[in-house]
Amino acid sequence: MMRTTNFFQLEENDQAAVISPLESVKSFADEEVRSEWGELIDLIESAHAKNLILDLGRLSFFGSTMLEWIVVLGKKVREQQGTMVICNCRPATLDVLHIAKFDTLWPIVKTREDALERAFELERSAVGYYTALKEVLGESEVLDGIIQA
Repeated sequence: MMRTTNFFQLEENDQAAVISPLESVKSFADEEVRSEWGELIDLIESAHAKNLILDLGRLSFFGSTMLEWIVVLGKKVREQQGTMVICNCRPATLDVLHIAKFDTLWPIVKTREDALERAFELERSAVGYYTALKEVLGESEVLDGIIQA
């Protein structure tokens, strides 16, 4: 499924949802952008894929509002036990992400293909971790730990 609005492009497949903000996103103060933002959050929450690829390739710059938006996306994905990977950053946007230390919160990779691979690796390692815990502790103790977390 692919959907393009005035400010975002959203694609979804079995592996991940991909959000690409378009260059037309200049300010989140614009009511139309905020409306589309709400629709995107709803789509992410109802998406079949729990992983999110944030493709920033169409943005030449952004500021603190976009950083806040990225944090909200990351939290939504984490609530769904998914992974967010950021890709296709131009040099100026990559600098902003590094200064904000977002590279310590989410993987930042060069291409969309790299992002899909990284999300799959992280998902696979989480499953492997769960399986190892289950072997050591037993399934009921692992499930009790997950429920308490």
